[in-house]
Amino acid sequence: MWGGRVMATYRIGLTGNIATGKSLVLKRLSELGAYCLDGDELAHDCLLPGHPAVAAVVRRFGTGVLAAEGQVNRAALAAIVFRDGQALADLEAILHPYVIDEIERRLAEAAPAVAAIEAIKLLEASLASRCQAVWVVTCSRERQLERLMGRRGFSEPEAIVRLEAQPPAEMKVVRADVLLENDGSVGDLLATVAAEWSEIQAGVAPGQDGALGTPERCQGTWTVREGAHWATAEPLGPGSYRLAVDWPSRLSRLCRPLLPALEREAAASGAAHLTLRVPAKTGYRQFLKGMGYREGENGGRERGEVSFSRIL
Repeated sequence: MWGGRVMATYRIGLTGNIATGKSLVLKRLSELGAYCLDGDELAHDCLLPGHPAVAAVVRRFGTGVLAAEGQVNRAALAAIVFRDGQALADLEAILHPYVIDEIERRLAEAAPAVAAIEAIKLLEASLASRCQAVWVVTCSRERQLERLMGRRGFSEPEAIVRLEAQPPAEMKVVRADVLLENDGSVGDLLATVAAEWSEIQAGVAPGQDGALGTPERCQGTWTVREGAHWATAEPLGPGSYRLAVDWPSRLSRLCRPLLPALEREAAASGAAHLTLRVPAKTGYRQFLKGMGYREGENGGRERGEVSFSRIL
């Protein structure tokens, strides 16, 4: 219940590329009280003997992916799909309908107040449309390689193959309602999860009662608000702004409506480019790249800033 009212299940769709920290976030959400489902585990269940998906997998990939016990040999299957984009897409097309059906069955049975669904293909499998908020966990490519090689024991070539088999992180980051940047400590990540959980409990998280505002201009500065949170674009000159958010996990959600307003104003001023100066952090970089901006070579005006621009 929130504010004395019984609410339907608030669904968090949790995603991110490999080795970004999704499982850590899901574990913490479970500890906080969310009903959690791991899409990867459900997909693995589809490869067990007797599941109808197994026959479809064998038809597509051949009997060489079967283990002696009649279940799918996941290592053999991974060796195929992580080196062939079409093969990976075919496997996902086989498994995703079964996974979605099982998620819906379990949620209908449990009827929790808050549910978190982790799925690396949340956006591609249309699961995002079944959730109130999309949470994206991200980090730098260097941290992904470090985790794959250190914690999972992959060689560097093996780790690179897995990274390159996935869509760029930017494609997920631009869709985020809650963006969890995991380049720092575990404590930092979990503190952000706890803060977002408090927003859910207060009924003010994305997809609950609040509404994302439209960009407003006051004394030259553009602002977008949602509840207590805001993003601003401070003018630095014709077609140039410094972008900032008060709550970094809302970066993508707040800035998506802000950028078109800045582009229109910059074009009206006669500027050939829109230039944005932002903190030199992974989340900002990935978001702006996903929105079609290019990082400049000379950094930002201030220490710790980077510059991005887009032709108008």
